[in-house]
Amino acid sequence: MMLRITGYLTRYWPAFRVGRMDYSEKTKRVEYLDLPGMSLGSSRRITLFRYGQPGNRPMAYLQAGLHGNELPGLLVLHHLIRCLDAASNAHLIKGEIVVAPAVNPVGVSQFLNNELLGRFDFYGGNNFNRNFPDIVEKVAEKVGPLLTEKAEENRALIRAEALDVLAREEAAEECDYMRQNLFRLGLDADLAFDLHADGISLMHLYVHDKLRDQAEVLGTQMGVPVILLGVDRSARSFDDSLSMFWFDLAERFPEKPISPGCFAATIELRGRNEVSDHLASADAENLFRFLIRRGIIEGEAGVLPEPICEASIPLHWVDQGISPAAGVAVFHKSPGDWVSEGDIVADVVDPLNPDPIKGRYAVESRTEGLLFSQNLVRLVRPGQIFYKIAGKKPLNASGDVRLEP
Repeated sequence: MMLRITGYLTRYWPAFRVGRMDYSEKTKRVEYLDLPGMSLGSSRRITLFRYGQPGNRPMAYLQAGLHGNELPGLLVLHHLIRCLDAASNAHLIKGEIVVAPAVNPVGVSQFLNNELLGRFDFYGGNNFNRNFPDIVEKVAEKVGPLLTEKAEENRALIRAEALDVLAREEAAEECDYMRQNLFRLGLDADLAFDLHADGISLMHLYVHDKLRDQAEVLGTQMGVPVILLGVDRSARSFDDSLSMFWFDLAERFPEKPISPGCFAATIELRGRNEVSDHLASADAENLFRFLIRRGIIEGEAGVLPEPICEASIPLHWVDQGISPAAGVAVFHKSPGDWVSEGDIVADVVDPLNPDPIKGRYAVESRTEGLLFSQNLVRLVRPGQIFYKIAGKKPLNASGDVRLEP
């Protein structure tokens, strides 16, 4: 039965609010991924919510909290789960959906002196959103002789072999094991969204430049003003690693039809402190509508909103504001402001300079564009990136660059 999403949500929302939903095992499955314990008597687990019949296509995977101190995505997926519960109970889920609302139990446990950190692993100092597996060589060796002239067959073959390779990989450490299994979930999916949040910012997307068309539909649905196109091979973030896997294989076998098997994107859900039911429920509804557009959920997604995207640009067009000195950042522009080249975006103030005039350093925009991100912490170091402007021209080398610190 086809239902308009607006009426659908209106029908079930009162039940969501008071918690009267019937959580039947037939419509929703909860799974746990146990991580290897790294100290005596300790263990952690990732909780997964699965909807639809296993193996149905298309498959969507959504995760939040890979950086443990970025909380808006946890609340967005909480609201999305409520929508999916209703859709599942109404038998409207045609594909398969996997949701990991707090995907990094290591990061969310990292309190130090009552402050939640959660971005870097305490054990090794590594960014949790880095160094995801690179299995292109191993998979290419296995699938090369088996590829056909049909893109669908090749995609299924590649996915099966990739999952087999990952299953044979060993990871003794907790965080490596976590990355390996999150990558497995992403590889099995036709679309994979990694929900993050910046310091103080507008919503924006990171996506491979060859996925621009799909990203612009997602961005229009979500009300995203900035879409950033590109990858960083050295960083190997979650979405980059998934995208590069498919495009690198296509380049390895140009004579065979290999289409991208996964639309992977990082969704930066505004600033880290913008945590509210109002924003999260709206974001969840837009994700739900996008899943309908992709045929994963049956229903009518409605007409796409008017796009508000001010910039859909390569990463190397972004002006990354660099602090010239240590001091306090005082902004004269805010996220959402349109700036001209040469505008003073911020001053960095050194309160220890004997001359207050000389102790104030103006930082100017190098481009015309949209200021979309600022640091949350206003004490900056020399050479630190503390704001970002989506610009109108190339500013950096056109090679791999990642804007997330």
